Amino acid sequence: RGHRWCMTCSRRMSACPQWCASSRRTCRYTQRSVRGPVRWPVTTASNGTFAISDAVSARGWYTYSVSWAGDADHTAVSSSVKVYVKGKATSVSVTVSTAHVTYGAYTTVTGHLATATKSRSLSIYAAHVGQSAVRLKTATVDSSGNVRGSWRPSENTYYSARFLGDAVYEPATATRLVYVSPQLT
Repeated sequence: RGHRWCMTCSRRMSACPQWCASSRRTCRYTQRSVRGPVRWPVTTASNGTFAISDAVSARGWYTYSVSWAGDADHTAVSSSVKVYVKGKATSVSVTVSTAHVTYGAYTTVTGHLATATKSRSLSIYAAHVGQSAVRLKTATVDSSGNVRGSWRPSENTYYSARFLGDAVYEPATATRLVYVSPQLT
């Protein structure tokens, strides 16, 4: 169930002097990614430009470089560009059993992950208003895409469900606020 992104990159060798724009040159093109370098030749058009098409299988940064070794009359030139291939969007949501609880009462928090490929892991975090978030639970979502847990907030608390992303899908987060009322005796 592989996903692939196709892109076309047009580039002019910026270091290419004027003589290069009037003649065709065969250059070596390199794509660098986490998979390592991939190389193949490209031929410039008469104006010094070239275009390549590439299909990548994962989101992330790719570096595309082109170089010409030069000849007896001209020095070598090279140029490169970094491209971020954005992943697909997925949906994360978080629900709470009640948005208002009395101090000491439990609230059930459910994080939901709509779609992802390899990583079906979802984390639930809690943060008191004005404080940093603390991870409460990380688990693989169930067959419905959910992760659940119950906690007793001691003060107004933001609960978040976070998906860190995978090779295909971008990270996503959803947050819900639970208000805590004092317990009256």
